[in-house]
Amino acid sequence: MSEVFNLSLSQLNSLIQQHDLTAEFVLSQYLERIKKINTDLNAIISLAPENERLAQAREIDKLNDKERKEANLLGIPIAIKDLEDTKGIKTTYGSMIFSDYIPEIDGPTAKKLRMSGSIFVGKTNTPEFGIGSHTFNSIFGATRNPYNSNLSAGGSSGGAAVAVATSMLPIADGSDMMGSLRNPAAFNNIYGFRPTIGLINDSQDYVEEPYRLSTAGPMAKKPEDLGYLLQILINPDNATKQILDIRQQSKIIKSISCKNIKIGWLADLTDQYYFEDGILQLCQECLKTLSYCGSQVSSIKSNINAEELWQSWTMLRSLSLRQSLGTMFNLEEKKHLLKSEIIWEINNCKKIGSIEKENAINIQNNLRKIVGELFLDNDFLALPSTSVFPFKVDLRYPTEINGNVLDTYHRWMEVVTLVSLLGLPCVSLPCGLNSQGLPTGIQIIGRPFSDIEILSLAQTYSKTTDKDKINPIT
Repeated sequence: MSEVFNLSLSQLNSLIQQHDLTAEFVLSQYLERIKKINTDLNAIISLAPENERLAQAREIDKLNDKERKEANLLGIPIAIKDLEDTKGIKTTYGSMIFSDYIPEIDGPTAKKLRMSGSIFVGKTNTPEFGIGSHTFNSIFGATRNPYNSNLSAGGSSGGAAVAVATSMLPIADGSDMMGSLRNPAAFNNIYGFRPTIGLINDSQDYVEEPYRLSTAGPMAKKPEDLGYLLQILINPDNATKQILDIRQQSKIIKSISCKNIKIGWLADLTDQYYFEDGILQLCQECLKTLSYCGSQVSSIKSNINAEELWQSWTMLRSLSLRQSLGTMFNLEEKKHLLKSEIIWEINNCKKIGSIEKENAINIQNNLRKIVGELFLDNDFLALPSTSVFPFKVDLRYPTEINGNVLDTYHRWMEVVTLVSLLGLPCVSLPCGLNSQGLPTGIQIIGRPFSDIEILSLAQTYSKTTDKDKINPIT
């Protein structure tokens, strides 16, 4: 495989900036890789014409030093998640409702990435409107896991995760409401970072509090690349000094000393969830690595009631989805075109009255207080990134775990909801493979706006472990 694929984003950008690599050469290497393996995995969809992209790369190579200076992703190939509008490139949101839609302007994430000098080679596959942590839809079909192509790639950023894991892309954008950055990162043994809600401050502007539960974020093989992309995704307009500081620091993520770091494993919460055999063991191995780095890792009691958390989450999630989808089309008129999981969310909204909504918000506020108290004695908290290993690609979603029947289409992703409900920053660290060769991950959770600290801890982990170096055979 080309040495280009082993370079970090900052290295790639620097080499192109200094004329030591041409954008045309870099792009051609990634396009050849896409041609070789994308057909079988179906990660990148709506591919842009190759001749147009190569022509764009040649124009980049003609730029003088002054023109190159401000482009932090100069000539870097990228494919945008198919939930984000891209000017001139089909954007379907994974839905038949938008099967032929070609936007006239970029969405906020695409705009920032285009202005940074990157080259859009297409889109990454996603489930319909990003709902369900398994990437399949009626337009493009399913994205397959590169560790076993008969299995799911996770979701909703499944196409993005597979493209990064297999070096079809050096980096990818994703988004996360209910683990959509963390789950596919775990299923593909890469890093997925969900920033503090509001850090990328143009995400979900159409959704009011307390229903703003989703955020954009980066996916990468290296924590330093997460930070490099994060500084591009953060919108500096009207940003606070705290956000501007994070933006400045994220460009270069450095390892940190773990000597005084305390990590609390939420043992009493994991005791309330179901997990497939092997998940907890691999997570414990990751924690041992962090202990080896110098961290003090301990099992702690959170006093969080998992069922209360779930009830608050499902109500606020359904209300959030109704708001966001309702700005795009009339839900009732298009109901016959939507998949059953979205219908479930619409129907769930109808059961939520003012009393139920108030109760959900009260639980959310109480959990925020409980977790705030946990951070008085712990720098980070830890939970598994998912309750199951990658499952059969033709299964819509897991209906049971170890014989325990699940009551909704998304209950199998319950373990990610604490982070999402409270808008906390969180990275999914790759934990390597089980005895069947299947990956999983662990969530490292921080206080609001501790994004740099989390990424720095991930960088220390990456420098210490070989778990994130186990690439799929493609």
